[in-house]
Amino acid sequence: MVVGIYERIQLRELRSNEDHVTYVSKVEQSIVGMKTVLSVPHRRLVCCSRLFEVTDVNKAQKQAAHQREVFLFNDLIVILKLCPKKKSSAAYTFCKAMGLLGMQFHLFENEYKKQVLNFCAQSAEELLKFVEDLKESISEVSEMEQIRIECKRLTF
Repeated sequence: MVVGIYERIQLRELRSNEDHVTYVSKVEQSIVGMKTVLSVPHRRLVCCSRLFEVTDVNKAQKQAAHQREVFLFNDLIVILKLCPKKKSSAAYTFCKAMGLLGMQFHLFENEYKKQVLNFCAQSAEELLKFVEDLKESISEVSEMEQIRIECKRLTF
């Protein structure tokens, strides 16, 4: 019986499934010029969206002019530019990364609030999905910070 098990394992090797850290590590390896470490145990990828950065809200621009891949993690948002086909294995160029803790999100801004980023999407459904994921991630990271503060208070 043991020999049969050994032979089956030899034919079809046992492998563990990828976890969230392994997947985030693969994303990290595909980025050129990034100084932020993505693959840490607490970080998981929430979604990846293809959005279009609006550089000046007062000027018309071609939608595809500033195409960005936006990777939303549970605590971080990373904005990347798709690399033109190069010989390197990386697929993205790093643009910007921002932590979600303390971030506020508004669909509509006024002149009194500082805007950090402006994006549009190809469809309303895609935009709404991203918006919901972003709101949920901001809420989650805020709740986790509150728990961390409470735990720290209890240990001292």
